[in-house]
Amino acid sequence: MMKIEILKLDFDDYSFRKIKKEFTRKNLWIIRFFKLKIKKIQVFKTRKGYHIYLYINNRLSNKDIVFLQLALGSDFMRECYYWRRIKYPKLPKREWNILFYEKEYSKKSKKRKSSIEIFEENKSKELAKALYLKNEMS
Repeated sequence: MMKIEILKLDFDDYSFRKIKKEFTRKNLWIIRFFKLKIKKIQVFKTRKGYHIYLYINNRLSNKDIVFLQLALGSDFMRECYYWRRIKYPKLPKREWNILFYEKEYSKKSKKRKSSIEIFEENKSKELAKALYLKNEMS
């Protein structure tokens, strides 16, 4: 059985309409070129934009995952940090490919800000359809 890899894409300050347009214009070519076998897509709304999880049935190295996330349009600064975590690991077993589904932050002020992922089933299906995928979304 092939291991399922997850490509985790971070899109800040984007509308879903713009993301969908990018996926159908550019990313369909990338997916076909690298022969990515997408099994499932999940779209999550965040406070700043969207997180997209692509579950693929391809075995990939960590460096390949970072490259593909960057090529597919994920936040470039995030991917550069991940590249550095992989290339110069301080804690080799530490999880490096992280999208927060819930976080609280703000050290300067005493206010607590939070970012929570909200699953968007219809947008997940819409994006899969735009990529001409015949997957069951669960």
